[in-house]
Amino acid sequence: MKKVYVTNPNMQQQVILQDLGIVIPAGEADRALTPMFSQERLSRSEDLEAAVAAEDLAVRTEGVPSVVSDAYVDVPAIVTRGFNVKYLSPNTVGVYKGLGLSDDAQENIALASELTLDLTTTGMNGLDSGAEESDEWYFIWVIKNPSTGVVAGLLSKSLTNPELPNGFTKKLRVGCVRNHNGNFLRFKHIKYDGKAEYHYFEELASTLRVASGDAATTFSIVDCSALIPPTAHLAHFYIRVVGSTSNYAYIRPTGMDLNYVRRVNGGDTLETQCCVCGSQSLEYRTTNRPTSIYISVLGFIEDLI
Repeated sequence: MKKVYVTNPNMQQQVILQDLGIVIPAGEADRALTPMFSQERLSRSEDLEAAVAAEDLAVRTEGVPSVVSDAYVDVPAIVTRGFNVKYLSPNTVGVYKGLGLSDDAQENIALASELTLDLTTTGMNGLDSGAEESDEWYFIWVIKNPSTGVVAGLLSKSLTNPELPNGFTKKLRVGCVRNHNGNFLRFKHIKYDGKAEYHYFEELASTLRVASGDAATTFSIVDCSALIPPTAHLAHFYIRVVGSTSNYAYIRPTGMDLNYVRRVNGGDTLETQCCVCGSQSLEYRTTNRPTSIYISVLGFIEDLI
């Protein structure tokens, strides 16, 4: 199959855009490299399904001039495209087709069709080793056997070194998923600019709640590790404060020497983002009792590169 590349004349590097049957005519490269969804639109819930469906076809990148050459030599890809992940069932997640460079920068990994990864099996397209743990973060990998060219998926508790099946020596992390009481949490997933955004679809007042009527009057840490992975740098919260309108609750990133970054009046609710930067937590305080705070995690954003 003919391969089409995008060439960066300044860096003298080429990016494979076609191991997946996506042919971009030379005269249409500029249009093909235009983002199909702005970050603002991606934040709107009605665009989630469309964005996920379109991710296979949108050729979106950053800092790579859109000059298509006729070179057909295999060279390392310098961007990762595709590899969106999605919830399928309580024990399975899917990985869309994609193209990227292995994490050791030695091998292109091209996935031409969707994978299903099953937590109840071990090996290719399953758990890397051991048995399922009911409350655990699992990191999602695409892996490759360079000798055969076979590409598969893998679930692992390891963020850096999953146990690879025999012959598979190349890998690339493409996402994560939380196993909660033996079932994957339901989510929607969008990737853009080297980041992955996750939106939970679970019960706000139970599964997603991390603080229920807490009322500390000095800054106290709220543990969110069951809903925010160690790879996340930003999380989206829903906050409800119970109490007089003359009283307040405050939140701030854990460990930050700030008075607060958000204030919520008694009787009010707020959806807001807060930096977590690997802490998997945030801090809160109330002005005085009986003011209390309820906090739920709506989603998070993690870096993949």
